[in-house]
Amino acid sequence: MHPPRLIQPADIPQARPVDSGPATAAVQAPAADLLLALWKRRPTSPEWISGDIAAANALLTAPLTL
Repeated sequence: MHPPRLIQPADIPQARPVDSGPATAAVQAPAADLLLALWKRRPTSPEWISGDIAAANALLTAPLTL
């Protein structure tokens, strides 16, 4: 099993994998809720986010596709 990869928003609004460095935020929710939020089908809950809320929201609002 590979270690988890960190994801952060790029300068252009799209997410990209990052191999090192500490995480600035964590988003933890039931899988169905998180997938719906990632596809902009439901709002995220502040209770899901720990750490840097702005960084987590930047990732959650970034496009998933190019």
